[in-house]
Amino acid sequence: MFEIIFTTVYLLITIGAAIAVVATLGFAMHGERLWGTKFVPAIVPLITLGIAASTLMSGRNLLFAEKYVDFLSLSLGEGTKIMQLITLAILSIAMAKLIGAFVQRQSMPAAPGTPLFVAMMVYLVASNFLPSAFGTVPTFVHTMFYSVLIFSAAWAARRESPEATIIAAKVALYVLMTGSLLTALVAPSMAIQPNYQSLIPGLKMRFWGLGAHANSIGPLALLTLLLEYLHPTRSLWLRALLMLATGLVFVLAQSKTVWIVLPIVLAILAWYRWVKGHSQRASIVAALVFIGAASALLSALMLLDVGAMWDRFSDSRLGASLTTFTGRTGIWEVALREWQRNPIFGYGPEIWGPRFRAEYGVPHAFSAHNQFMQTLSAAGTLGFVALLAYLGYMIRAALRAAASTKGVSVALLSMVLIRSLSETPLSMTGLIDGNALIHFLFFVIILRAPDSRQARHASRQALTTPATRLAQPATRSPQPLARWLQWPSRVE
Repeated sequence: MFEIIFTTVYLLITIGAAIAVVATLGFAMHGERLWGTKFVPAIVPLITLGIAASTLMSGRNLLFAEKYVDFLSLSLGEGTKIMQLITLAILSIAMAKLIGAFVQRQSMPAAPGTPLFVAMMVYLVASNFLPSAFGTVPTFVHTMFYSVLIFSAAWAARRESPEATIIAAKVALYVLMTGSLLTALVAPSMAIQPNYQSLIPGLKMRFWGLGAHANSIGPLALLTLLLEYLHPTRSLWLRALLMLATGLVFVLAQSKTVWIVLPIVLAILAWYRWVKGHSQRASIVAALVFIGAASALLSALMLLDVGAMWDRFSDSRLGASLTTFTGRTGIWEVALREWQRNPIFGYGPEIWGPRFRAEYGVPHAFSAHNQFMQTLSAAGTLGFVALLAYLGYMIRAALRAAASTKGVSVALLSMVLIRSLSETPLSMTGLIDGNALIHFLFFVIILRAPDSRQARHASRQALTTPATRLAQPATRSPQPLARWLQWPSRVE
């Protein structure tokens, strides 16, 4: 009797699972036809919502953030269910996009982006999957596998225009920026770290906002400004107010790495904007700038007593901090030791976790503070080689998309590469995370942007066509504020 009941229950469960799979497939096919173009654009706003919600529900207090930073990741309590729902919504949208694209694959035209996607998948397998099984401490961490779905969904949607994703991301990030400033006014202990040795004279605080950390909200603020440059807000005054709020977040967050990135980003954007009208002289100017910079550096090395200057700088408090990269050299030594223990697969996903930090006595080292050291220690040589290959394809795609994105793709690339020296922007270990958001959006932009050679050819054709020049209406010179906020035309 018991065997009959067990068999019946087993068959019912099997039939129910089969019906659920068929129903999911049917819903995905129907949803792909009706709302397929809105699936990928919805991912970034949902990630942004998760970042803000996790902070609001954590009940954190930044009064003693410098000493007790490891205790700020408090339990969400009842908020855990909300975070699970947000995560489930993101994964469901990504899965529906994948199923819908798979069903309709035969009727779809060919599209670029597959080599970049394959390189990303190889990196994901080598840095997440293999260390989970063959690392020094093999562990299954389910959040490390979420990235597969959202990046695969972006690849499945590569035939669609990126404009909807850019607009949705920009609006969501503006809400995060303004919400962070409002939180600082209503609940300052949650958004502002007091008693901080600020780099800004007279300021003794650091702004975290609704980000997981000041070093998380700072890069998101720069990303928001780049999206505004790529797709400007129609209203001039609204654009000015939103940029002012985002710029305030960027400055008060005091993310040193992003501050270093800013002049490089501005130079890249100015370069591509200038090259658009002076393409023939661009290579000459680039060569002259390089020669001038090299000459100035060599002259400084010959005329100045660099050794004595370095000794005096190293003896100072600031110099001691910078010459050891604020304690990062000790962390890198630990990372190299773990790589030497398992050179092929590394330690595994639990490296820099609570147990590992306690064992090595590095309570504040939540990562290796360097993307290459992080991958080498966690995923070994295989992960490191896969990371270099992925970076190679990423650089190629960003340069190819430079003209069509007004240089934003190269600006984002520079931000990722420079942050990789002191942070881990490409570690695909979670979903509700600022690094995951930047990485995903950057992937979307360089995956789907047209080839820069095609964009230049079309631009030259438009400029050399007499009918095009005659058809252009005469326009008045913009007002001072309009002139200051004059951005390139939006992405087509």
